[in-house]
Amino acid sequence: MDAFELSITINRPIEEAFAFLANLENDVKWHSAFVEVRNTSGGSNGIGAKFLVFEGLLGRRTTGTEYEVTEYEPNRITAWKTVSGPLPLTFRRTFERVEG
Repeated sequence: MDAFELSITINRPIEEAFAFLANLENDVKWHSAFVEVRNTSGGSNGIGAKFLVFEGLLGRRTTGTEYEVTEYEPNRITAWKTVSGPLPLTFRRTFERVEG
C-alpha cells in the first residue's frame, strides 16, 4: 500500500484543532477539491459515523464518495476509509502538542 505523511503545526489549542479537523464537514473550508461534505449518520463524528463527500473535477461535481470513521480518540486520532467510490482510500489524522 502506498502512503505518505504530512506534518502541520497549528498555532491553536489541541482541543480546537481536533474539534475542527475531526469533523470531515469542515474540510470544504480548506480542502480545495471538496465542494460539499454531508454527515449522513446524524451528527456524530465518532467511530462508525459516515460522510458523503462530493469533489469538483474540471468544473464538474463528482458523484459522492462515502467515508466511514474507523478511529476516533478525542484530541489524539481520527481516521476514515472509503466505503464507496472509485478508490479504496484511508486517511488518518493524529494530533500532538508541541512546545512553543
